[in-house]
Amino acid sequence: MFDDDSRDLQTPDRPDASPLTARALEAADPLLYACETRGCRRPTTTVTADGYRCQECATALEERPLLADGGVTWTDLTAFRRDCLEAIATLETAGETPYGLAIQDVLEERYGEVNQSRLYLNLDELVDADLVEKSTIDRRTNGYRLTPAGRRLLETRARQLADCCGLTVTEGDRR
Repeated sequence: MFDDDSRDLQTPDRPDASPLTARALEAADPLLYACETRGCRRPTTTVTADGYRCQECATALEERPLLADGGVTWTDLTAFRRDCLEAIATLETAGETPYGLAIQDVLEERYGEVNQSRLYLNLDELVDADLVEKSTIDRRTNGYRLTPAGRRLLETRARQLADCCGLTVTEGDRR
């Protein structure tokens, strides 16, 4: 006799065979495939960065478009967009021209490989939010600069972090 600890879910002659399908499992335990949004019990249809969600909850979690209404805060931005602002500021401070591939190089030090479409979509969102200004360097290259609003956002965040650490921020070189 063989040792069968599969609890009748698999037959010994074919280990990948299971009489229970996903639908049967869902019927057996409806929470197994339920949306992970608090209070939602609909079946999972989408995998998001935040977990398994039903389509309605996944749509609700999509990023809101940023509006330049003076109300854009640090936490309104995704981490990647905040890092884009920091990369542009880093290049500006170093006296280098912040163009797409240079920004990508700075970001890849932190993220590893950065997909160009992800980068340019996020830079365009920052332009739309009036945090970054886009200019043409040549036929194929765009330059990016922080707007006064973008610089203020970074400076405010730097002061907040300094306060948390008991440090003092001094006025640096203005570009």
